[in-house]
Parts: sequence; C-alpha cells; structure tokens
Amino acid sequence: MPEHVRAARDFVVRVLGESHAHVDLALLPASELVTNSVRHGDSAVPGGTVAAGDEVVRVEVTDRIGDGVPVLPSAAESAEGSRGLWLVDALSLNRRFSQA
Repeated sequence: MPEHVRAARDFVVRVLGESHAHVDLALLPASELVTNSVRHGDSAVPGGTVAAGDEVVRVEVTDRIGDGVPVLPSAAESAEGSRGLWLVDALSLNRRFSQA
C-alpha cells in the first residue's frame, strides 16, 4: 500500500506543480483517500483526478467496489478508525460527505 500512496502523492505534485499554493494541503487528503481506496475498496489500480485553479484544488480517488459517497461515522464510532475521513472533511471546503 505505501507504494500506491507514494504514487498518488507524486501525481498530485506533478499535476499541481511544487510551487502551487495549495499543494501541501492537497497531499494529505489524497493520501488518506488512496489509503482508504486500497484498504477498503479493494483497489490497487490507478484511478482518480486532480484539478486545480488558483484558489481551488479538487482531488478525486476512484475505487473498484465503493458503494457511493463515504459516510463519516459519529464521533463515538470513529474512536478506532475513520480519522482520515475526518481530516479530509476538515480540509475540504466543499464537504460532500454525509454526517452520520
């Protein structure tokens, strides 16, 4: 799995460029989403997009068996996991995750 996350991070940097104002902020969500895709989505193949403007960066990761949009668990349910999705949500301006 580390090689998949590394490849995703490298892809984000190549698309945005090392000098993009938001490259550092895009790397953490990309890493978390790829980790979840490999771990929970049975996906170890490339898939996803990165798009950027001056003020907005969009990172999408596609997996093989995802059944839709991730759902954030309640705080009680996330004691032992799902912290990565909470980080992604916190860093996202356009929050598309459902609050459970």
